[in-house]
Order: sequence, then C-alpha cells, then structure tokens
Amino acid sequence: MPQSQHESSEPLLGSSVAGATTSAFERLNQAVQDSVPPPRASEAGPSVGHGGKTIEDLVKEMLRPMLKDWLDRNLPPIVERYVEREIVRLTRR
Repeated sequence: MPQSQHESSEPLLGSSVAGATTSAFERLNQAVQDSVPPPRASEAGPSVGHGGKTIEDLVKEMLRPMLKDWLDRNLPPIVERYVEREIVRLTRR
C-alpha cells in the first residue's frame, strides 16, 4: 500500500529532540531522588483498620480517582498544545 502525504517512515521526533527529552527527565528524576530522604524502613507502615491496608494504600486509593480526573481533563490539551507547537516548528523549516 503506497504511503500518503501524511504518512512517513521517519519518526515524528528527531533523535536530538528525543535525546533532549530523555535527558530532561533523567535530570528531573535525579533532582527528585536527591531531594527526597531515603525511607527509614523497608516496610510500608502500620496497617489501619481490619483490612490490613496501610496509610499509604489508603492515600493511593483516595488520590487515584483525583489524579485520573485531572489527567482526563488536562492531559489532552497539554499534549495537543505541544504537538501543535512542534508541528509549527517543523513546518517552518
């Protein structure tokens, strides 16, 4: 099947862009690692209630729907904005 004008075997992002993105995330990860003290114990903590859940488990359960809602509302426009910006940048060459 022949490729249309919109299809290409080239990746959407150049290797320098992918490398810069990876590098930025690696720096962010290192900064987070450096700023957060190591855990004092390898255990998750004391269990709460009769279900044996830890406070960490309860917080995760509470935050998960909020995070999902935020991502559902905000991630598509964020991605769209950055993709559009990149398309404009690429087509100006």
